[in-house]
Amino acid sequence: MAFIVPLQASQATAQMPKTVTISGVVYNYGTTVGDANVYLLDWDGSRPGATVSSGKTGDGEKSAKGTFKFTGVLYDPAKPFNFCIKAEKDGKTAYVLVYIIDPYSQDPIVAPVKIDISQESWKCDLTGTVQNNNLYPEQSAQVTLYERDIVNDTKTKVNYVYNPIQTGGDGGYVLTGVPYGYYTVEAEKNGMIGTGDIVIYKQDANINIILSEKAPTPTPTPTAPAGGSGVTGLPGFELVAALLAFLGAAYTVRKM
Repeated sequence: MAFIVPLQASQATAQMPKTVTISGVVYNYGTTVGDANVYLLDWDGSRPGATVSSGKTGDGEKSAKGTFKFTGVLYDPAKPFNFCIKAEKDGKTAYVLVYIIDPYSQDPIVAPVKIDISQESWKCDLTGTVQNNNLYPEQSAQVTLYERDIVNDTKTKVNYVYNPIQTGGDGGYVLTGVPYGYYTVEAEKNGMIGTGDIVIYKQDANINIILSEKAPTPTPTPTAPAGGSGVTGLPGFELVAALLAFLGAAYTVRKM
């Protein structure tokens, strides 16, 4: 699991650091948790680092239960992921990344942080729906997950989850245990295809796919003509071979 910043982005940061507010909610099995310990940690692209700030979630009296906020946090605009959040209470711990969606803008957008200490960290259940051009759900569409290399602009089929899968009667799909990272979801049915890119940085994510384009036609594999393969499959080969055999036999008779 690594979030690598493209070279051009890293070269573009000779700017002054900017500040941002990071806020969110801590849950336990979907219920907000008061007085949970929350830590804002540096993120080096592959693992948590030093603690930047810490606090507790609201108890429901002075502030809304389960909520937290870190204000005036300095960040590097060249990195979409500067920090991660760690939450813990009653022996349960969970992590999610902080995604700064528009780091170069005057007012940067920070994705709301939602973290459930009952769920697994660093992995996600990716859900979605596949639809046709009329936005009706498509049953039995094939859904394939690819990991994106945003530096080299390539993608590789993921082999660490059950992949590909087929959509259910409602057009829905679930890919479980997907590690945080950059991905492309591709859906296909009846010669139609649709794709979507997604950044997974928290415990749940959703992306819907519309089958809006014709799937590329596979390039046919050349086959030898009937009658053989390789040289023996060339048109007229059998006739030439028979003629040579006849001439050889005639030459032998003449010598006798």
